[in-house]
Amino acid sequence: MKIKKLVKYLIIIFGYFILFSGLFSGIIILTGGNLIFSLYDLFFASIALYNVGILSIITLIMIRVHSKNHKYWLIPLSFGLFVIILNSLPLFSTPFIIYNGDSQFKHEFGNNYLNHISINRKSQFKPYPVSLWELFNGVESSKCNISYNDKIYATRGNDSYTFDVYSPLSGSGPFPAIILLHGGGWVRGDKGQLGIVNKYLASHGYVIFDIRYGLAKASMMGIQTPEFIDISEFESKIYNDSINVPQMVENIGKFTDFLVAHKDSYHINISSVYIMGRSAGAHLAGLFLGYNNTFKHIFNTAMKIRGIILFYPPANITLMYNHFINDVINTVFPDSVSSYFSYLFNGTPTTNKTSYDIYSPVYHVNNQSPPILIFHGMQDELVPFEISVQLQNRMHVFNRPCILVSFPFYGHATDLLYNGIGGQIAIYYLERFLTYTLENSV
Repeated sequence: MKIKKLVKYLIIIFGYFILFSGLFSGIIILTGGNLIFSLYDLFFASIALYNVGILSIITLIMIRVHSKNHKYWLIPLSFGLFVIILNSLPLFSTPFIIYNGDSQFKHEFGNNYLNHISINRKSQFKPYPVSLWELFNGVESSKCNISYNDKIYATRGNDSYTFDVYSPLSGSGPFPAIILLHGGGWVRGDKGQLGIVNKYLASHGYVIFDIRYGLAKASMMGIQTPEFIDISEFESKIYNDSINVPQMVENIGKFTDFLVAHKDSYHINISSVYIMGRSAGAHLAGLFLGYNNTFKHIFNTAMKIRGIILFYPPANITLMYNHFINDVINTVFPDSVSSYFSYLFNGTPTTNKTSYDIYSPVYHVNNQSPPILIFHGMQDELVPFEISVQLQNRMHVFNRPCILVSFPFYGHATDLLYNGIGGQIAIYYLERFLTYTLENSV
């Protein structure tokens, strides 16, 4: 076989491999897949622009390779276009995301809500939801003061809990404060997930407290895995001990006590506190809806919560449990779902309904609830989108503002890339939400 011919066949094999891989990612983008494939969906929507570019180049190469064969070039053309369109769906949805976001802000805060924000603050806003420059060149890191592992705010067993502080370079305050809770399914993750966002907000006059609140160890949960997988290798090595969600909430409560006690040291205004979280951290952040009633014995009520920002929040644990139980993962690894949730919440919805109600933010909404901003992918299979819809509906029952920025054809972690479409849109709406609720009585 001639070398030239061999190279041609290798190009064809490689090209179709890439296109079939693109077909797989496109189907996941379109449907969300299931829990097993949902981890792939963390990336597909975020890298859609780059993925489409690669698939377009491969399609052109494949057409060129087939061009000397009668009509065979139509195969890579039609197949390639189909795959490209599927992978372009997150890009095509961008105008809807922005239109929906703008409409919700106007519905909740009024058509002229921007007129109720100071000119100085508005001048610092991102002018557009999406910048092509940032898409291709990245987001410039803002300047601020940073103190890593600033202090130990609490201890439990063999573990100590610390936090990072991001604060403005200048000014004496008192500044509004943001308590940030990281994601990771209550078993992984660490502070620092939103480093660039923290710097951006700090440069705009906020003090961000990015805290460690403790994690559970998956190896303690009785989760079933194949024999060749040692689940302990995937656990966070930050902590010595394993704790459940009620204990995580207690730790966060201790941080609120620490914050109130040291408000002057950090030059913060405890009457202007925001809670922000991603995924599992969004679940814990959402529990601050009950900070002045159900959890008033845990969260320090000397604070005034001005707003809550939730990225893809598991706000209804019973609904999430049922979603996992009905997924194919429960067939592949029977009893693992119930073991996982039982460890975290001291039982299942059947054996301990009270716990599931207490630790579901949706059940803590009342007519005093602080306004909420939610970001959620509509194809999210890890945390179903319907949970955020339910939370928004519950807020509206009590006439409280709740903005749900929806991302069609996005799965979990819509803000995975800071300079991606989801990441840029999040900052655009986040700073508007913070500023409006800070300067107005909501």
